Amino acid sequence: MAEVGTMAARGRKMTRRQSEIFEFIKEYIRHHRYSPTYQTIADEMGLSSLASVSKHLQNLKAQGRIDFTPNLAHSIKIVKQRVDNSRFELESPDRLWDKRLKCYWIKETK
Repeated sequence: MAEVGTMAARGRKMTRRQSEIFEFIKEYIRHHRYSPTYQTIADEMGLSSLASVSKHLQNLKAQGRIDFTPNLAHSIKIVKQRVDNSRFELESPDRLWDKRLKCYWIKETK
């Protein structure tokens, strides 16, 4: 099962690069308690242009995965993906309880 935060949003799948950027943003927010700047994302992802960061973020926003305010530093927010509450209970960021199958879904780590 895919992690809740990376399930396809609005019927669109992320590219490999979008997925890497999305995961970096989530981990950065989890660690620092605020979002990274465009420059921080560019440096971490090896992108030489802030315009390419902007384009990736615009695509992630269009997919409903993030939200942000243009021209405002540290404004990126992760949009929580809806899960069928009648079937799943979020036990922790890494575990979902599946009521139908009576088992846990554990987030895979690399």
